[in-house]
Amino acid sequence: MEELATYLFRSVIWITGFGLVYVLFLQNERFFSLNRIFLVTGIISSLVFPFVTVRYVISVPAVQADLTGGAVTGAFDHKGLVLARSTLPWVREVRPKDHVQGGVPPEAVTVCK
Repeated sequence: MEELATYLFRSVIWITGFGLVYVLFLQNERFFSLNRIFLVTGIISSLVFPFVTVRYVISVPAVQADLTGGAVTGAFDHKGLVLARSTLPWVREVRPKDHVQGGVPPEAVTVCK
């Protein structure tokens, strides 16, 4: 049922496009045979084109990560919690005054400036 709805939607889009072109450019033309050919071609195309699927591949080159210089270094304290230190200038360390029981330790919280 979903495929039928998709087909009908695509068909409506195509027939609307052909109808708009006709109304904007060909409605007042005196070449009646050209108008008939355009309208019949529009109807046939709106029945056939929804079955056509165009697939293409976009390749994006992968970026090599620099693994030699660590931007964020970490260590464990005596409780097993991670203490994070950053060497990036836009990351600063935040130490909240009130530490909530069971939450993130103040030493491990960092935010961007």
